[in-house]
Amino acid sequence: MNLSREKKRELVDQLRSAGCCDRCTLRFLKVTIPSKYNNAKQTLNAMTSSADSTGAVPNDSGADSAAAISATPSPCPQDAALNSTGSTGLSEAERAEVASSQSSTLADSSGGMDTGLSRTGDDGDVTETGLSRTDGNGDEDDVPVEPSAKYRQTASGDRQAVGEVLAASDGSTCTSTLDPVGDAEAMADQASSGVASVTVAVTGSPTPSSSACSSAICVSCLGILEDSWIDDIVTQVHARVEADDYQFSSFSFSIFFPLASLVRERALVAAIDNEFKPSSGVPQVKEVLKWVSSPRMQKKLNVKFELNSPFQISVVVEHSESEPLISTLIEKCPERFPGLARSKVKPTAAAVNVTSLAKALQAIADSDMHSWFTCPLPTPGATASLDLVSCQHGSIYIAGRYCKYSRTLSQTPWVIDGQRKTEKSVQELICDALQEEAKARDIKFCSSGREDVDVRMLGKGRPFCVELVNPRRCVISAERIAELQLVINGSSDDVQVRDLQLIDKTGVDHMKEGEAEKIKHYRALIFVAAGVESVDLTAISDTKELVLHQKTPLRVLHRRTLMNRERTVHQMSSKAVDSQHFHLFLSTQAGTYIKEFVHGDLGRTMPNLGSLLKSSLDIVELDVMDVDLDWPPALA
Repeated sequence: MNLSREKKRELVDQLRSAGCCDRCTLRFLKVTIPSKYNNAKQTLNAMTSSADSTGAVPNDSGADSAAAISATPSPCPQDAALNSTGSTGLSEAERAEVASSQSSTLADSSGGMDTGLSRTGDDGDVTETGLSRTDGNGDEDDVPVEPSAKYRQTASGDRQAVGEVLAASDGSTCTSTLDPVGDAEAMADQASSGVASVTVAVTGSPTPSSSACSSAICVSCLGILEDSWIDDIVTQVHARVEADDYQFSSFSFSIFFPLASLVRERALVAAIDNEFKPSSGVPQVKEVLKWVSSPRMQKKLNVKFELNSPFQISVVVEHSESEPLISTLIEKCPERFPGLARSKVKPTAAAVNVTSLAKALQAIADSDMHSWFTCPLPTPGATASLDLVSCQHGSIYIAGRYCKYSRTLSQTPWVIDGQRKTEKSVQELICDALQEEAKARDIKFCSSGREDVDVRMLGKGRPFCVELVNPRRCVISAERIAELQLVINGSSDDVQVRDLQLIDKTGVDHMKEGEAEKIKHYRALIFVAAGVESVDLTAISDTKELVLHQKTPLRVLHRRTLMNRERTVHQMSSKAVDSQHFHLFLSTQAGTYIKEFVHGDLGRTMPNLGSLLKSSLDIVELDVMDVDLDWPPALA
């Protein structure tokens, strides 16, 4: 949509008449430069102004150059004509020079009045030439205004901004809609002479004007893009961050908007003339909010904004209109919400999410929107409210290897029917110190396989990783990690860790890769009921690459899926211990049930060691000797 300045003014007029704020108006003009939203009014003026290269505004029509004068303060001075002087784009020095040259054309009348302004005389009449004049009888005369009045200043010489109210010496007020540039003396004279409330519009092409006071809530963004709302959210975010005591060097920002804003925006689009109707490319409210609020948050939090920062600030915004608007849509077009139509209970607005609503609104015709709603929707009765501010830091990961020397220690907390079966676990002995150090909300323990409670983990240990979820302390030095390793090892003789180090998330993926292909080495103490001499131990060492078929063991069937697993025993060897015991050394594919391979599990594992030796066997002790995984890297 490539519009001329004239067409842009027409669109801006439509949007303002509908009740759009300046920033939402810029959105519909498809402005995608974030900095342009900082001073939306100035940007709108620059986009719609008809100024020539000298800054003067051509007098297209005398009818458009009338100035409105009233005896009471303007109800909405902030939203008066946007910088009609056309001086946008000039430097301060250039603006002052233009104003100075124009001020020379001003002349005081016998009543002490400035050309292009208004004044209340002793008789109560406003007799200024170049203004819309109201006399004591209430009659009004339109008099052309020259494009020379560009500013207003107080008697003390201070500049008065557009829309500010001047206090005169007699206590009356003067409301200005002019740009704060120009001749100080002429303005001071007007202010010191006792001027009533005055609203002035300068000659030139018509400019976008607001149909409502700026205090009115925007029909599209629900007031979210107003500076006061943004300042409030920045203050509350800062308070939350301070209260949660996070350690972070950057931040990202996400916001969850009320669904009412989507419906309102769709109704607004339906009301716009077809030649201006946007098909795509309109920045979302949440995008603009990020553009405007992020610099303020950076200053308040004293850290930089980064899109992919691990520290995320989330804001949830609600609005009272969301439920009735969504309920109306569900009632009018239930076919647009197929997920709700299949529900056995009556669909409610709470069941609608942003994605489904956006799809539904996109498919609804303008004519339907007009028949179901007033397009655009009326000014909302209240601004959107901040429902929740939360902070979340991305997880940090610490890896290492652990050895377990106890036969009464589970790998993770062992709880059945609310009762603990073991006092401690490997996970707790390792993770408690790490969680305390990082002040993490939660932990996740992950390892390369697991051993039973009565199985020891020897050798170099089993690789493991600890995910510290939502940590408040995220910077942990290598020296501090080494100290934590000593703390863990000093807390118990049952568990010892080595090679403790910080890793990134890709390291976790590496640990999980090839889980079924890893080779694990075991040592088992085997009991032979008929005695060791009754079996041929040489048959064990002669067996290579033995393929097993294992059904889910009976001892874990209550928590594992019933299925057949094919596993490989790569090699075995044996060594007699006494007349009824020998040690079995074997290397197997990861995931092999070693105990079931020894005794057969009532025939659920075939072949098994008992069938190979043609004898009744049982396993007394089992140790994991090594896990073939070169991760994490060994530390000196």
